Amino acid sequence: MKVQTSAFELVFDGKTVNLPDGQFIFVNQGTSYVPVRFISYALQKKVVWDSATKKVTVTEPSANELTVLREYLMNAAGEKGKQSSVGGTTVTASPISAAFVFDGVARNLPAGQSAFIVNNSIYVPVRFMSESIGTQIKWDSANHRISGESKSYREEQQSNGDDGGKSDGSTGGEQGTNNGTSSGNGTGAGSAGGSGVVNKPTYEQIKSEADSKLESLYNSAKSSFLSLAQQYLSATDKAAKQTIYAQGEAYLSDITSQFNAILSDTEAKLTANGYSTAIIQEYRNRFDSEIAAGRQTLAAMMK
Repeated sequence: MKVQTSAFELVFDGKTVNLPDGQFIFVNQGTSYVPVRFISYALQKKVVWDSATKKVTVTEPSANELTVLREYLMNAAGEKGKQSSVGGTTVTASPISAAFVFDGVARNLPAGQSAFIVNNSIYVPVRFMSESIGTQIKWDSANHRISGESKSYREEQQSNGDDGGKSDGSTGGEQGTNNGTSSGNGTGAGSAGGSGVVNKPTYEQIKSEADSKLESLYNSAKSSFLSLAQQYLSATDKAAKQTIYAQGEAYLSDITSQFNAILSDTEAKLTANGYSTAIIQEYRNRFDSEIAAGRQTLAAMMK
């Protein structure tokens, strides 16, 4: 059947996230439908689709999987107050008979409601998702906003409540001290800045910047390979699988180029400031090991 998509802002764990291209929110017979996989990801849950049994299994992710999910959501970050989904588009929604298991418990759709598939993504009523995962998903039709909080996010907020306040306070204090020094009597780093002298970065600062960039690249790569693996498992014919494999190879090449660019920049900064560049080889050894593991994954996918 043909359905009309709706424009909504998706806010999970306090941040706006955008739906991937080709995924939507729509209403059918007064019931609002959302994509199972993306909403589960937004609530930091793992999703497995068994095409043979037509079963969707939603569970808590492992620590490594949680890291990947968080990176995935960072890449899906949107602008606060802006729409996360495209509205006014007519798409074809086909009913699908599927079983759902949430955290080991089988869940049935309410009587008279059905799951649908749109562009190879499964959609269920938003209330069904909320009740099955055990997390309130708020549907604000007046402000066109859907919001929710993951279990891990709530736990982090509770456990880090006091520390978070201290952290914010100390950061603000540091900024206040720096600003005060810069605009004060012209002493210390503030004086140097005022006289136009550029402070020499420390070795630790250069290394920390490189570590941050490489960690981001690493997590992004893991997220992308997870997505490719899921697509591969969902593919139904050999040609589609070969296409996904080729995408994996192309992505490995792109990751290598990005890695080399980060290393080149880091090595240049270390050299310019008279520091040892021995760390560059350590970075490369780890990268080569991760790339080898990625290629093994690609090879295993083709068996």
